[in-house]
Amino acid sequence: MNTVNLSKLVLSSYFFDLLAQENIHFEQIFSDNPALAAFGVSVIDRDLSTFFESQSKKKNGLIILDQLSFSDITPFLGQLFENVIVIDAWTGMSSFGRKFAPELRFLEGAEDVVFPLDLQTFLRALASHKSALIPLTAQEIPENVYESPSEEVFQIVDKHLVDHSEFLSLTTLEHPELLLIGMGSYFEEYVKLSQLLDACPERIALGVLGKTSALGLDSVQRLVKNAKKIGICIDHESLSALAYFRRSLHDKPIFMITPDYKKLTTFAPEWQLEQVSFDASSLLERSLKLLV
Repeated sequence: MNTVNLSKLVLSSYFFDLLAQENIHFEQIFSDNPALAAFGVSVIDRDLSTFFESQSKKKNGLIILDQLSFSDITPFLGQLFENVIVIDAWTGMSSFGRKFAPELRFLEGAEDVVFPLDLQTFLRALASHKSALIPLTAQEIPENVYESPSEEVFQIVDKHLVDHSEFLSLTTLEHPELLLIGMGSYFEEYVKLSQLLDACPERIALGVLGKTSALGLDSVQRLVKNAKKIGICIDHESLSALAYFRRSLHDKPIFMITPDYKKLTTFAPEWQLEQVSFDASSLLERSLKLLV
């Protein structure tokens, strides 16, 4: 299976080749990474107020954040674009050692948030030109959930689920004790978790969120209504994330499952999940404790 690290992709020349190849165009692209100037990106090279006040408003735009945090630019978004997509290249665990300060509260000030489960859903979000925050985590994700789109050889889930990629139900139960909702940026870890849940007698359902606005869909609301408890698995500061998700899930007991950032000692993504108790087996163990 071919995979891609979106965090590295968006800061490379290949990303801009890919945009051209997919015929995805923005009236203006900003970034705080000076190396992207070589690809026609306007680099944020002054204090934010001075820089953004010198810009004229555009219909649509893209902002790629490398070291700045999403909260740094939120006051200026409305004056810059009618619709803007913000790609936050390093969030959660991946932001440690890469940003001026760890990006653990990106949901604050965000409306719709996209958690791409593969490269194709990422590109579809960009092509829509609809305002959204796309937080990336330096995880390897599939280029496509198909081995070959023409042959439709399924790598992970069937086509029916992929066609509803805003929210994927990986394990379904009629009236679960616990409905776990994970973010699409850790999709493969949740696939592993679903396999563990299949062998688990406890009534735990699992869904993967590709877009936060999908929480308002009737199909998702039915799942929420039928569950006794909701568990949110997200690479984010716990209380801040809880406040965000209460907007859509306010009638249910909500429990947050977040990384134990105090245990983090490595910048290598392949080791971080286990280290901070956010890998599939740790998520299962932590989920079972919510049933007590």
